[in-house]
Amino acid sequence: MESQLDLASRAAWLYYIGGYKQGQVAERLGVSSAKAHRLIAQAHEAGLVQVFVQGRPARCVELEEQILQHFNLKGCVVAPTLHEEDDPRQNFHEVGLASAQWVAELIRSGDHTLIGVGKGRSLTAFARNLPEMDLPHTRFVSVSGSLTRHFSANREDVILTLMHKTGGEGFINPVPYIAASETQRDLLLAQENVSGVMALARQASLVIVGIGSLNRDTYIQNVGLVSPEQWQDLRASGAISDVVGNFVDVRGRKVDCAVNRHALSLSLDDLRGKRVVAVAGGHDKALACLGALRTGILTDLILGESAARQLVQLLDGETS
Repeated sequence: MESQLDLASRAAWLYYIGGYKQGQVAERLGVSSAKAHRLIAQAHEAGLVQVFVQGRPARCVELEEQILQHFNLKGCVVAPTLHEEDDPRQNFHEVGLASAQWVAELIRSGDHTLIGVGKGRSLTAFARNLPEMDLPHTRFVSVSGSLTRHFSANREDVILTLMHKTGGEGFINPVPYIAASETQRDLLLAQENVSGVMALARQASLVIVGIGSLNRDTYIQNVGLVSPEQWQDLRASGAISDVVGNFVDVRGRKVDCAVNRHALSLSLDDLRGKRVVAVAGGHDKALACLGALRTGILTDLILGESAARQLVQLLDGETS
């Protein structure tokens, strides 16, 4: 979870450098106006204005503002790099910490009692770092198939962890992430327990998703969510990003391939209009984030500093 000093440095950057008024700082950070005032004072008294706001945290907030404004998001958090940039395990941990704090505030608000959840290493890190909360009336539901293509359990499914952390109720979808064929997909969706979970997922007001890249050594390939043939189909289609089983190109458009027709997950249209928070751990996620953002369904993005910097560079390269 982000420390008070880190939060104070964000408040100070927004107030002293960003030109935000105190009320705007409060709104941006999701705190009361009184707390925003205390944070700004704390940063000034501790010398953070001189030391940290001009250093890396300031760069993170600057990246956040650029991404927020370009994609008209409700929220963006860039997790500072705390260790070696080429250490993927630490990067997922850093993004997991940042996303856990962000989502915890959304859950505690009481505005969302039915929450859709994707899967992946980023969401595993998020769930692991989520603080324990007493929220027995909160329900978590999978927005995609919860099993591998061989119908075995997916070790990265996070529903059970979220249930444990909150005391809430969880609903998994007992089908593969990607069916072997359209016929199998239709047969599975015809089952009452499967269609019931899908219908419940469509009612969620808040959805937390990962963003999958389609580089080599990618998550869906490593854990057996797709077959080698399906993987080759995806690579040939021009897909660069996986948003809960919706495979899109760099323009945010679903690619025309068999895998998209075999997916057992909510569609992009199902997700549109909801609060959709994307958590993107990993240094190689910039291009995947760009494709996901261009679908227009994301409202919030949490990612690492390296990926955020690369994302902004991609945007700058398109306009230069």
